[in-house]
Amino acid sequence: MSLPISDPVLSFGLILVIILAAPLLLKLVKLPGLIGLILAGMLVGPTGLNLLARDSSFEMFGTVGLLYIMFQAGIELDMIEFAKNKNRSISFGVISFLIAQISGTLAGVYILNFSLPTALLFAAMMASYTLVAYPIASHLGITKNAAVTVAVGAIIVTDTLALLVLATMAAFSGGKMDAVFAVRMVGSLTLLIAFAFFVVPHIASWFFRKLESEGVSQYLFVLIVVFALSYGAEAAKIEPIIGAFFAGLALNRLIPENSALMNRIQFVGNAIFIPFFLISVGMLINFKSLIGGTGYLPIALTMVIFTFMSKFASAWIAKISYGYSLNETLVVFGLSIAHAAATLAVVLVGMHLKLLNEDILNATMVLILLSCVASSFIVEFFGRRLAMQESKRIELDQNQTERLLIPIAKPDSIERLLDLAMLLSDARSSEPLHALAVVNNSQQSEEAVARARKMLEIVETKAAAYNRTARISTRLHYNVPEGILNAAKELLITQIVIGWNGKITALDRLFGSVLDQLIKQSLSSLVVAKIESPLNVYREMAIVLPENAEYEPGFQKFLRTMGGLAKQLGTSLAILSAASTLEAVKKADFAGNNKKGSRIEFIPFDIRRLKDLKEYDHPDTLFVIMGARKRSVSFTPFMQEIPQTLSRYFQQSSFIIFFPAIMTSNRLLENQEDFGELVESLNIEKRWRKLKIWGGRLFRRKQQ
Repeated sequence: MSLPISDPVLSFGLILVIILAAPLLLKLVKLPGLIGLILAGMLVGPTGLNLLARDSSFEMFGTVGLLYIMFQAGIELDMIEFAKNKNRSISFGVISFLIAQISGTLAGVYILNFSLPTALLFAAMMASYTLVAYPIASHLGITKNAAVTVAVGAIIVTDTLALLVLATMAAFSGGKMDAVFAVRMVGSLTLLIAFAFFVVPHIASWFFRKLESEGVSQYLFVLIVVFALSYGAEAAKIEPIIGAFFAGLALNRLIPENSALMNRIQFVGNAIFIPFFLISVGMLINFKSLIGGTGYLPIALTMVIFTFMSKFASAWIAKISYGYSLNETLVVFGLSIAHAAATLAVVLVGMHLKLLNEDILNATMVLILLSCVASSFIVEFFGRRLAMQESKRIELDQNQTERLLIPIAKPDSIERLLDLAMLLSDARSSEPLHALAVVNNSQQSEEAVARARKMLEIVETKAAAYNRTARISTRLHYNVPEGILNAAKELLITQIVIGWNGKITALDRLFGSVLDQLIKQSLSSLVVAKIESPLNVYREMAIVLPENAEYEPGFQKFLRTMGGLAKQLGTSLAILSAASTLEAVKKADFAGNNKKGSRIEFIPFDIRRLKDLKEYDHPDTLFVIMGARKRSVSFTPFMQEIPQTLSRYFQQSSFIIFFPAIMTSNRLLENQEDFGELVESLNIEKRWRKLKIWGGRLFRRKQQ
């Protein structure tokens, strides 16, 4: 067999073996898996065993992997944290660039005796960085950390400035450096930003709304956006990785973290595209040239020392300025020392311009290898410690495991209910989702049960796209609500998520609807939802709270749940309630975590005027109401009219009515219920009103 392997089936099969085996082998010796892919690229590449050629197809997949890393960094960026820390990201990016650029230029001129243009390009390679270790941070679940967000956001500053240095040197060496060049570059970048952040989100929102259930089509659309913006950046004389990062930011709000589409994006990237890029980086390193000569060693040593020192200095300045912990500081350092993307662009263009030579190219390969290895080590080690540190801060309910039940009545409601349930649930939970279909026992037949079973099997398929397990069951019962409640008790359900079409029939008014019975008898949290559009297209959430809601046992959980939902959807927030309740919301964790990052508005409002909120009856609005059961602190007689009000006055908007769980410790519920029945039977409230009226009449007669 001739080498390199030319058979496409065999070569692709070998690549898949490398992608599978290299990380596993490295884990045996406690090393990050990414290092294994880079080393494997060196081994099988043209300068190693020459098993695989770095041909055009390999370069294409490697380029796709690089763009995918940048896109994934943008799509997973916590935009609320980014909005809070955007000034920090810009500052850190500028500091990181300037320290490396200035120190690298001085080292190039005074230590290595380079000309000024060569020294500037030499320093630009050191100033930029690539998020090679980002998949490690993502796997450890620390990408939402504020320090990590700053490091990810800063890359757009460092790489853009480094590439501007490259473009300037290219124009200077070609004699094209003039005002027209600068205006053209700034204009092209402005047009790209405008298209990415003002046009793409509207197109994507329309597309996701029209093809809600087409998972493959949605994923292909996302890839088209990535490559369209990447090519747009290239056409604007900017590196394509900037366009890919813009694509991630543009689609960030429309792809929730805990969604099937996000799961597909992460799966394909981590399984195929990103490993291809890492292997291609390894194949670039000329092992024979590194062994055969020594002229590059002083350059490589200078590059490595000054790169590591400058990036560590930048991370330490961030620690002092922003109060980061040692683990956060070292994770920022680890993320910012890896060099591949922009560094490769600078060195290859510099070689073409005759400003850089082969020794600098070999030194750059050493920097890429050592920085990627060090980055993987540092982020893996200190990221794990940071993840443990973060986990201690997360407030978890130690007394009760989260269990969700989704009663299903119609096939067309399954996908949206499942989307909502996943966004409301804890992403860390290993509990399966429970889906239930209740078949009326009076219409018992094998056909009805088979139809229900087939409908529930859709839930299993959809849940698999979220990487979650679903358990399905059917029940025969004369009374549908009772069948749901019995299942909830047997399965120890903590939250029921049920759909509603928003219509109230004459029979519902006469005998009470399924929802009325569930609200009255369930002890679990109850989420009643009418969702008209895919959840990722909503732009605003309006949350209405009854007066005294802050005294309900489930108030804090409601705020955390709705705050998490708004954060994942990236919507603006309007919170409407009585003044005292709004003050309680502002003091809660929800307000502290969101008011700086989200567009949030607090509006004094009486829930009894619910029908006056016509400005929120809009297809882009998700309307949320915290409901209250009878005899609860925040209950008023109007609360029973909310479903009718929503059905009559809010026909365009989607809405959620959230009923917090009822506390049942120490038989409190039974005593409260008995006392409540007694109070209700005595009609104390009505009698007190009558007494006040009679007293007023009697007082006026005496005055006369």
